[in-house]
Parts: sequence; C-alpha cells; structure tokens
Amino acid sequence: MVLSGAVQEVIGDRFEIERLVGSGGMGEVYRARDKLTGGLVAVKVLYGSMARDSERFKREAQLLAEISHPRIVKYVAHGMAGQRAYLAMEWLEGEDLSDRLERAGLTLHETLLLARRAAEALAVLHERGIVHRDIKPSNLFLPNKSVDDVKVLDLGVARLLHASRPSTRSGVMVGTPGYMAPEQARGAKELDARADIFSLGCVLYECFAGRPAFAGENVAALLAKILLETPASLREIGIEVPPALDDLISRMLSKHAMARPPNGAAVLRELDPFARIKDAPAQRASAPVMRALTGGERRLVSVVMAAFPPDAEGDGALDAIPPSRNETIAASFDPRAIVASFGGEAELLADGSIVVTLAGKGGASDQVAHAARCALALRSQLVTANVSLATGLASVSGGSIVGEIIERAAAILATARSRHHEAGEETFAGQSPVFLDETTAGLLDMRFDVGGDDRGLFIRGLREREAKPRTLLGKPTPFVGRDRELSTLLGIFEECVYEPVARAVLVTGFPGAGKSRLTTELVRRVREQGAEVWLARGDPMSEGSPFSLLARLIRRGAGITGGEPLVVRQQKLKARVARHVAEADVMRVTEFLGEAASVNFPESQSLQLRAARSDAMLMGDQMRRAFIDLVLAETSAQPLVMVLEDLHWGDGPSVSFLDSALRAAGEKPFMVLAVARGEVHDAFPNLWEQRSLQEVRLGPLVRRAGERLIRDVLGETVTNEDLARLLDRAAGNVFYLEELIRAFAEGTGRVAPRASSPKRDTGSSTGVPPPAQS
Repeated sequence: MVLSGAVQEVIGDRFEIERLVGSGGMGEVYRARDKLTGGLVAVKVLYGSMARDSERFKREAQLLAEISHPRIVKYVAHGMAGQRAYLAMEWLEGEDLSDRLERAGLTLHETLLLARRAAEALAVLHERGIVHRDIKPSNLFLPNKSVDDVKVLDLGVARLLHASRPSTRSGVMVGTPGYMAPEQARGAKELDARADIFSLGCVLYECFAGRPAFAGENVAALLAKILLETPASLREIGIEVPPALDDLISRMLSKHAMARPPNGAAVLRELDPFARIKDAPAQRASAPVMRALTGGERRLVSVVMAAFPPDAEGDGALDAIPPSRNETIAASFDPRAIVASFGGEAELLADGSIVVTLAGKGGASDQVAHAARCALALRSQLVTANVSLATGLASVSGGSIVGEIIERAAAILATARSRHHEAGEETFAGQSPVFLDETTAGLLDMRFDVGGDDRGLFIRGLREREAKPRTLLGKPTPFVGRDRELSTLLGIFEECVYEPVARAVLVTGFPGAGKSRLTTELVRRVREQGAEVWLARGDPMSEGSPFSLLARLIRRGAGITGGEPLVVRQQKLKARVARHVAEADVMRVTEFLGEAASVNFPESQSLQLRAARSDAMLMGDQMRRAFIDLVLAETSAQPLVMVLEDLHWGDGPSVSFLDSALRAAGEKPFMVLAVARGEVHDAFPNLWEQRSLQEVRLGPLVRRAGERLIRDVLGETVTNEDLARLLDRAAGNVFYLEELIRAFAEGTGRVAPRASSPKRDTGSSTGVPPPAQS
C-alpha cells in the first residue's frame, strides 16, 4: 500500500507497515513488523509539512539511541522514508496513563508505584543532563496495563541541559499547557530538571485527586493559572495521604523552581518511606468530601488579559502566536513597566498573551476603575491586541489567586480574538475595545465609555470629565455666595451616612440663582466621601409622562446611553443590578426596572413578567418592589445620593416610587436631592411631606460674593463704578452676572446704567425676580 506523502508499505527497506494506530501534532504512528527481527515495532513518521522540525525529530532518535532503561521506551532505528523522517521504537501493548485515569483511576498503592517508576526514568534522563519537558499522562505508557512496567514516551521536545545553542526561541510554547512548569509557561529559554519535577507533580496530583491540578477552557487560561493559581493540597480536598507525601506533592508544584526537589533522583529518595504502603482504596474526585479552605483571604481581584488577533502567521488558536511577535514584545515593550504603575503584577505567557492581576485597590468601584485604566493603558501600547478584563471575589493565599476569574478573562479574550476579523468590529481611535465581564461592567461608573454588542460589553475609553471646572473668560470661577447652603446640604448628607437615615432635600430658586452650581459642588464633595451618585433631569418635552424621570435615573445609573442596541441596554442594566442585588433576585429586579426604563426583556422565560404585562396594577407593584430592592441593595453597600434636577418637569409615578424607596430605606444611608424652581410646589403640592422633606431656598447672590466673582475674573483694574453697575444690573442673579462680566470684557469696558428697577415676582417661592433686561 502507499501511505500519504509517498511513504511506502515498507519503510527503510526494513519495516513493513501493518496499520495506522495514531496521529499527533508532528506526525503519524504506524504499527509495523521488523523484517530483521520479526518483532513488532511502532514507527513514527514525520509529516511532510513538518520538515522544519526534522532536527527536533532527529534529536529524539539520538537521545533514545543513547539510552537503554526499562522505564524508557526502547529505540530500534531511525532514518528517512523519501522526504519524511521516521523513528522506530519497541511496540507496546497496553494503554497510556490518560486512558487509565479516564477508565478507572489508580489506587493509592498504584499511584505511589507509578511515582517511583516515573521518577526512576527521570533520574536516568537527568543524570545524563536531559530535560524531558513534556511529562504528562499520555506520555506515560502502561505495558499490558501494568503500572509496575510504566515507560516514558516521546522525547521529541527533550533537551540537553548543557546544550551550546538553545533549540527553541523565547516565546515558543514547548510542552503541554496543563502540565507545564511556570518557567515553561513564561516561555523561558533555559529549563532544568525541576521543570520535569513540576510536570510529574501535576501527574501525581491528578492520580491522587482524580482531577487535574490545573484546568482551563483554553491555553491562555491554563498558562495563567499555572503562574497565578495554587491548587489546594491533597489533604485540604479530602484525600487521605500521609502528611509527608502531601508536602512532597505540594513542593513539586511550587511556583519557585528552587523550592522543588532538584531532580528525579531526589524525588525517588523522598518516595522511599512510602514504598510499604499497600492500602489501596480508590481515590477518585467524586469520593472525597470537599473540605472548606481556611488558609485564604477572600478579596476582590481583577484580571486583565491581552493577546494579538490571528493573522496570516497563525490559525487563530491561542497557542499559534508567531514566536517572532512574542520576541518583539519582549524586546520593545515590557508590560510590567505599565502594570507596576497601577500596583498590579504582569506575566508574559509562552503563547504570546499577557496576564495581569490587581487586588486590594480600595473599594470595589475604585479597584475596577483602576483595573480598567490599566487595561486601557495596555491597549494603548499593544495597538492591535485584544484585551479583556474580569473581576470577582477570590481566595488569595501566599500571593496566588484561587478562583475562576482567570477563566472568565481568558474566555472573553478568546471570543474577541476569534471574531476580530468579522464585519462590524467596533474600534476606539483605531483600536479594539477592552472587553468586560458583567461584574466589571456593573462596577464601572460614568467616567468610562461603556458600550456593547452581541459579543458582550466593552470599554471604548474614558469619557470627558462630567464636571469640568466652570470657567469664565478662560478662568475657573470660584464657588461664591452659597457656602451656607452647601454646608446645610453636606450636613444632611453626613447625617444620612453616620446615623444612618434616609433624607429628602429640595433646593429651590429662581432661574440663574445658582442651583446647578450648588448641585455640582455638592456632588463633587459627596463623591469624594465615597457616595454613589445617580443623576437625572426633568425634561419639559416629557413633563408628566409616567416614569420619565425614573427611567432617566435608572438608565444613567446603569450607564445606558442613547442609540445603543437593545441587547447592550439589557446587558448594562443586568450588570448594574448584579453589582449589589442578591443573585437570586437579579433577573426579577432587572426585568421590572427594565419596564420602567424602556429596556424591555422577553417574557418567554419569566412567568412573573408575563403575568404583570397583562395586569397593570401587578406591573406597578412589581416595578415598585424592584426599585426598592435596588435602593436597599445599593445603600447596604455604600451611601447613595439620587439627584433630580428640574423636578418641576418631573412626573407623579417617579415621585411616588422615590417616596416608597425613602420609606423602605428609612435607616439606610440614602439621600434624595431634588432641585427645582418655585413652581415645583404647584406640580407636587405634597412632595414627600411624610419623609420630613427639608427645603433650601436660594435667594439672590449677596453683593460681597458678587464682588469677589467680578474681581477674580476681571482683576483689580475694574473701577468701583463699573463694579457697582455690574452688581446692580445682575440683581443677585449669578448666571446673569457672569453674562454681564463676559459682555464687559468683550465690549467697551464700561457698563451702562440699569434702565429700570426690577419688580418682585410674588409667584416665586423665593420672592426674587429675574434680572431686568436693558
């Protein structure tokens, strides 16, 4: 017969092919009969497309030819079959360890026997200065299914410890991700015997525990976990092994090579005391009762991951990053330099991706904002890279992270990379966005431009600062004349926080009295004290429209902006609700808040939503309950201030819901600040009267405060006569005074006398008129 690539039925004029028995990343394995001896052999034939790996293949043959040991597969011959290299080894009947673990697992006695036999093989290799670099279950073969006869296979990636020239470049991933030593996961050029010890530790952990020491959905997650995650010890997860054996496995899995046994011979010596253990109960993952871990502190951890999209040099798999690109990163850009400025730790992985961890950076919102800035900074350096960010609570022990946060970050990254070339890829300033998990999106505030599509949520970048310093003629204007009112509002806020207690405050004043400036200053101050602030503004176009003000409040709090697809609005709202609402209530609260905020969810999977949509009273009750639940959850986490500007253009249902929330949150740090003109009392005559509403009325700006404003902007050169005329014409109206100052600076430098005196506006709650017009 003729095999693919013109390999004949007889290879090297010696080996008669019987059948194909397997194939892998480098070539195919055939069962053949040796015409010279009459015995069976396994012949590995390199793929024709793998010609560049022929040196590696020849090295395996040379290493095998030089070694004769019962624990290492026996060499027979090697050579060329046409244009394809081949290697003949002894034929083994049985199964490899991966098949055995899948089928039945090992007993304690069998695992210890396997450990000794594998350590014997490694001792021989290490004594000759050889590092195997790919110890894993599929490379440990059990002839006749006997653990006692185990043989080590596949020296194809092995290397001499003292080779004069490295056989691989930095950034080339050599080995199997789930069993790599941390130094391999980093793509280190130089490895020693302790890399094999780590890999053997992974194998033994899996044999004892019935599950891998490190598991992940993709290569990037596995590599990151090897570097950042410490598996629980065998005894911690309920595996009954001697403490000294547990300690040995833990040291073999140490992140630091120096803490591991130095070579196979050292492991063999440490296994000697356990040679007499014959007790052999099955040790499967489902057998032990999991014990609670007590050695780790629970805290918030953020993980940033970055990787380049697939291109012509790669096939899109995470382990297909071209080595040249990784070397370029290492030479021109060290992510640790940027990450260190954010207080995080970065690792450059062997597959070309980067993983960053940040923890303990203040409160939850502060840390996530910190991590988001770090992710954006990385993206700005790695212009064409995809970047992901995930956040969650993790157990932190000895500086290592235990949790599934890495898995989420890697999964998000893999999705982004796989879809990089799809039509409609959104970019920000020519770069891909930073993709987020729901937890992170829910913790980000309005400083970040959060968007999304059917792939999920992402950050495009930072928004313009919301509260820019107010300027006049290019100069910041001082906050003048409202210190007493600001002190009153801050006192009410501090009462809400330190009692705690819910309070409602109404600030009223004529147009131009400085209500917005006072509100801006208060918002800045309370945010500095750790409060969460949600803002909404009444709109004359939707005045009285049911829930119009509440909808703006919810949408603003969730970071929902106009023009976004429904799926993005749904994702943002759910992410914001999940920030503090109990997991069991997240979907209910999200769905009914969505009804108020015009972010509608399908009713097909929600019986409650379906029933409410056919009963207006039930819908109202559910929406009110959802809003109250949200307020209670938020105020249990931090002080919450809801600011409602232009309430005179608000609506009754929104005011009613806020009244219910104030009642329910009576002993929570909750403040509702409404800002309006005097006619708000006509629109809502009994506004929150049962909630001890406090009203702060803004009168006209006093002359001394106005004088300070004029002097700060125009300087001391303005004459006393012009100063007096500006103040007279403004009549205490801050907004009008600023317009007069601007006109004065841009005009003749003189102020005409006021034409007439203003009349009192008895319709205003403050009794202060608008300024007279010239």
